[in-house]
Amino acid sequence: MEAAQAGKVERFKKRIDFDAVLMTERAGQVVSTVWPDMRKAPGLSDAWTTASDTTWREKGGTAREWVMRRGPDTVAIVFFVSADGVTA
Repeated sequence: MEAAQAGKVERFKKRIDFDAVLMTERAGQVVSTVWPDMRKAPGLSDAWTTASDTTWREKGGTAREWVMRRGPDTVAIVFFVSADGVTA
């Protein structure tokens, strides 16, 4: 990585308090899963293409969004995996 880029990365890490965030992660608890192929979801088929596929941390869990397209049609599918499990 060039020095200018490395400097930008370091400034960004300081801005978001990167080291503190890493220390608050519960490393002993990990959710591992194989995400499904969205083209196999009910109502979809191989005719749909993945326009975007985004995963992010959300308060209380992890979310993933797929945006699928087929010609002029678009559908967004969002999964949320709770870190606390199922609540009643």
